[in-house]
Amino acid sequence: MRLTDRAVRGLTTDQDLLEVWDEIVPGLGLRVSGRTDKKTWFIRYRTRGRQRRQSLGPYPAKSLFHARAEAKLKLGQAALGRDPARPDPGVVTVREIAKDWLERHARPNLREYTVREYERQLKAEVYPALGNRRAADVTRRDVHDLLDRIVGRDALVLANRVRSLLGAVLDHGVDRFDLPHNVVRSVKKPAKEKPRKRVLSPAEVKAVWNALSCLTPQSAAAVRLLFLTAQRKREVLRMSESHVDGDVWTIPPEHHKAGRRHTVPLTDPAVAVLDSLAARGGWYFPSPRAEGPRRDLKTALKKLRRETGLEEPWTLHDIRRTVSTQMGELCGVPNAIIGLVLGHKSRDVTATTYSHAAREREKREALEAWGAKVEEIVRAN
Repeated sequence: MRLTDRAVRGLTTDQDLLEVWDEIVPGLGLRVSGRTDKKTWFIRYRTRGRQRRQSLGPYPAKSLFHARAEAKLKLGQAALGRDPARPDPGVVTVREIAKDWLERHARPNLREYTVREYERQLKAEVYPALGNRRAADVTRRDVHDLLDRIVGRDALVLANRVRSLLGAVLDHGVDRFDLPHNVVRSVKKPAKEKPRKRVLSPAEVKAVWNALSCLTPQSAAAVRLLFLTAQRKREVLRMSESHVDGDVWTIPPEHHKAGRRHTVPLTDPAVAVLDSLAARGGWYFPSPRAEGPRRDLKTALKKLRRETGLEEPWTLHDIRRTVSTQMGELCGVPNAIIGLVLGHKSRDVTATTYSHAAREREKREALEAWGAKVEEIVRAN
């Protein structure tokens, strides 16, 4: 029908839904709900061999005049082969693509911790430099400038991670937003990473253990469990009462780095550490600021570094490497059993026939031998 302001204002229906089409702008329609009398503008068009619809907004918030103007613009884009429902690759920003990537890819497919880290890198590094830039205008020089600033802070590993993250975001832009190319793919990694090999000596283990008195009881307990269980910091901090059954700690797949269920035998010293904690909300290490578990031990690490004064830099993850190394060198535990303790995926072809009970027994024996060695190291003169 020939739509007029008066005709649109008076449209009603006793049906569930009525759609009328504008004679002036073919492709522009108005939907009228019989139950709510709500009226919504939309367009119908064909692109890439498929018929599509797109809402333009409600009436009267959008008048007939403005609906026709917008419909002409979008239908003209469709006639030129570009889907008007998709953002113009010439104007979409890096921030918009990144947010869409987080929603469509990261959150549905990656672990919560990984998504939080990507969000942190985007907010701290990418958005201030490139967030409001049109993605199609980003050049190799822009990427190099971003990475050079990070390298200038001596954050070499972070620079590599930001390059990979930005590359993934712009790959999403090519796939979803019709960017012509991903400029990051022609930018080399800014730094060559060296695998960490730091292992604390027995004397350093003693120094760290004895320095735990400078920490809060909760932080000290967390570090002791890093030594006594050889598990990752994030896994220890997310320990819940529901995960512990007597002297066995079961790490659920959603908390394990490899996404697998992993059981950890708890030795008597480890059980004593847990018994010393007052769990809150079911968590052994509850966050002091929000619901849920703690996320890091950064302050504890700074205090330990200052208190111990070890010459060579070290991190809390080095404790896990120390336990796995010293468990073999000082306790004579075979590498296959150390791998089971750490939760690594077994590559042994006999793994499928190897008794679960035997594996758990050998894991416990290894951790008990290491626990006895830690006590010996700490008491040594």
